[in-house]
Amino acid sequence: MLPLPSGLADRNEPGESSAWLPDNGGPSATRGTTSEAEQADPATIVASRDHRKRALLIAWDQLSPRQRAVLILHDVLAWQAVEIADLLGTSGTAVHSMLSRARARLAQGSPAKAEPTKAKAAATNLRDAVRQRLLDEYAVAFEVGDVSALVRLLTDDAVCERTSSEIVNVGRDDIRRFLPHCPAIGECRMVPISVNGKPGFGVYRADADGVYRAYTIDILTATAAGIQAIEVLEDRSLFAVFGLPQIHRTDP
Repeated sequence: MLPLPSGLADRNEPGESSAWLPDNGGPSATRGTTSEAEQADPATIVASRDHRKRALLIAWDQLSPRQRAVLILHDVLAWQAVEIADLLGTSGTAVHSMLSRARARLAQGSPAKAEPTKAKAAATNLRDAVRQRLLDEYAVAFEVGDVSALVRLLTDDAVCERTSSEIVNVGRDDIRRFLPHCPAIGECRMVPISVNGKPGFGVYRADADGVYRAYTIDILTATAAGIQAIEVLEDRSLFAVFGLPQIHRTDP
């Protein structure tokens, strides 16, 4: 990093503040004055100070040492380009070029940090959309009794566990053999719920009169590869826990 030149203190008047970034910024910053607009509007003062804080962080984190030196000497300490060029052993043209690039970088903000944030948000949105589509297809396939469609949604190592009966089916093929014998498949309505952060469904099975009554609570583990686990809770009292009625009313 370039050392600061000696004699910088001589550029301030006696008794003036030597703060790194003065409150009003710009070429007049070396005089420590505040603009009339800032004096009249506290909100402007806060916004301006926040802007300068961000600018300083970007300058320190994103600019090269020579760009930082040029920017601070010229825009903060009001040095002339010829003086900076003499100090750095370069030309005035090079100083103006570095100053231009540094100002452009400050104006852009911090894309190095913003872009990963946008990419992460996009990835999260995509993952959520894929999972929701998986859950929607699972519910439709279960309601209409499409065993083949259900099996396609499962991972190879999927597990289906019915807690009260302690019956566990392990693997896609084992679950495929069980599904045609599931009493609710093709005779139910699925109401989406969330169980401890996991997706699930309140399953209502149709009785002999065609009334959909509370049957099971199904908790799913859904990944990008498919549905990895299905936990079936056969306790109808749990419907009240999730705010679900005992009878599912369908539209006439």
